Formats: sequence, structure tokens, C-alpha cells
Amino acid sequence: MKQHKRMDTRQRILDLLERRKWPVWRLAQKSGINHSTIFNMIQRKNMPSLKTIEEVTAAFGISMRQFFAEKGDPALFTPQQEAVFFLYHDTSIPQRKAILHAMELLSEQNGITKTNYNENEFQEDHNMDAIARIKELMEERGWTLYRLSQESGIAITTLINLLHHSKQPALQTIEIICESMEITLAEFFTRPSEPGGFTAEQLKLFALWDSLTEEQRSAVLELLLALQAKRNE
Repeated sequence: MKQHKRMDTRQRILDLLERRKWPVWRLAQKSGINHSTIFNMIQRKNMPSLKTIEEVTAAFGISMRQFFAEKGDPALFTPQQEAVFFLYHDTSIPQRKAILHAMELLSEQNGITKTNYNENEFQEDHNMDAIARIKELMEERGWTLYRLSQESGIAITTLINLLHHSKQPALQTIEIICESMEITLAEFFTRPSEPGGFTAEQLKLFALWDSLTEEQRSAVLELLLALQAKRNE
């Protein structure tokens, strides 16, 4: 069985906090995670649960695949995409809608056909039904519960309880199953609606950004930086 290096999810969250220059209180505010949960994770080095990771990805506006992506994964942002997206996503939803609309108008001036987007893109569900995903992967491989138990080393009674109850599995269990199926966590958490790992809102933003001239991009950046300065007042 191919072994995948397990991700230090706690460190991944700390890296995201550092890159965004967010204080801990802001993550708590944006994610709804209890302050004590974040404190225990950072100070006592508790590993975050799957639920905590889902809440963190929603707060940062990234997909689960992007959270678990390793170096070289096409789902990772380029440095320019990351810089623009972090500034953009730190604004409120009404501001994000207005920014995209303004970028669309600029894009149309450049002769680019308008691409409609769904309002629901701003309220994407970052949670994944991990049990349904495990069943889907088993079906793709033609695996029975017995085969999954053999390959993963997880007791068949544990798998039966896991797959026939609504409680989401622990991340460690998912890691073991991924290793048995020789896939990465990023591949496990790739959603059908996000085949490349990018959310619909991210794709919209980056497509519009690419359609702008350098002068127009500078104007958008100035606006985003002005909004950031106002938030920090």
C-alpha cells in the first residue's frame, strides 16, 4: 500500500493565518469557531477536527481540496491569485458582489462577453458528506466492506458502524482510508462541483481579473487596498 505523508493540519491553519495576517480573534469571528477551540489548537497543539477544518476553509473562502493540496497541485493559487483573492475575500459579501459587477463592466469595455454567475456562489457549502464520498470511492473500485477492511486495517464492524450512521468520520480515519485507496486527502475532498479544486466564485474572480488591462487591475487593487485600510481603522 502506497504511503502518503500525512498533513499537519494544525500547521496548515497557522500558515493560512500568517499569510493572511489575521489575528486569532478574526478567525474566530469569521468562522464561528469557539475561541477556546482555537486557543487549544494553537497553544496546546491540539489537532483540529474535520468540522473545525470545514469551518476554517469557509472562513478563508477556500475549498477543502485547496486546504489539503500539496506543492504542485493545480488547485493551489499562484502568488498573484492569492494576493488578489485574500484582499477580495476579506470584504463583505455585498462588497464582493459590487466588486465583481464593476470588474464585469470593465471586462465588457474590453470586448469580453459577460458571464453570468449564480448568487448562491457567495454562500457555498464547504462541508462534504465524507461517508457518501467513501461509498462513492468504494463503488468506483468495486470494493466491498470486507475489501476496504482488508486494505485499510479498520475492523469491519467499525466500518459498518461508520457507513450506516450519520456521524462524520474522524479525519484520521479518512487518512487511513485514503492510504488504502492510494489517493491523497486533496483527491478525497475534490467535489464534483469543483473538479479543479477552485470554487465557482474563485473561478469567476480570476477569469475577470485575466480579462482586465494592467491599468484596470491597478484600479481594482487600489479599491481592495482602500477597503482593507478602512477595515483596519
